[in-house]
Amino acid sequence: VALSGTASARSVSSYGLSKNVFNGTQKKQVMFNWSEKGQFSVRADTSLKLKRFRQLMAKNNYQAYIIPTDDEHQSEYISNYDKRRQYISGFTGTAGTAVVLLKEGDGAALWTDSRYFLQAEQELDSNWIMMKDFTPGTPSIPQWISNKLSSGSRVGADSRLVSHRRWLFWKNELVRSGMELVNESFSLVDEIWTEAEGRPAKPNFPIFVHRLEFAGKRWEDKVEDVRAKLKEEGVGGIIITELDNVAWLLNLRGNDIPYNPLFKGYAFLSEDIVR
Repeated sequence: VALSGTASARSVSSYGLSKNVFNGTQKKQVMFNWSEKGQFSVRADTSLKLKRFRQLMAKNNYQAYIIPTDDEHQSEYISNYDKRRQYISGFTGTAGTAVVLLKEGDGAALWTDSRYFLQAEQELDSNWIMMKDFTPGTPSIPQWISNKLSSGSRVGADSRLVSHRRWLFWKNELVRSGMELVNESFSLVDEIWTEAEGRPAKPNFPIFVHRLEFAGKRWEDKVEDVRAKLKEEGVGGIIITELDNVAWLLNLRGNDIPYNPLFKGYAFLSEDIVR
């Protein structure tokens, strides 16, 4: 254990103890920091991760890359396997979006809301700028990128992890600055965050039936109720992406998400198909 200085996302006056800590089977370098406020915090060093990530960005010709918190279902709570934003930034809060710019000197930033300001300040290292989302004077993600980069820049993101509305907002704002939001169906984070790097296994727990005495209605009856609503709206079918809706409709439960009785999956329902 060595006594050393460390720089947080906002403060350079903290001091801490540097120590190797095991995360599952992987040993990583973290900082146990003592701040002027008299509080300990654990801050991971993201320098090496960002260096490797920027090499991937250069290979794919991205000048900026956006890493959201969400999984493919826009779940409020996600599996440990899907915590890409936490891996790249070191911030463990359940809400936030990270942006990495290609040039190290241009920086990296994390947007989060007021529930997590103190936590982010304690967990982000000096590679990161903390953006206080939804507060006056804080630029939006497209605004910050546009201020940092020139026209013609390419911005990457995994479109599976972003809602349609948010994607269109980012895209339209970046287009106004002459930039392109590239629609990818994979995340660059997955290229460096592997099992060898301590990534948890992809969740694949058994699915079990939620008994009728607890569900209150047979899944067949729920399906017919939804079909009646689809017919009323003049819709031929529906793709169900939210995990709680899938679980409710089919009276099934799982353990893919910690502390949530849900499983990863989609459902499709039409007049004569349910799968």
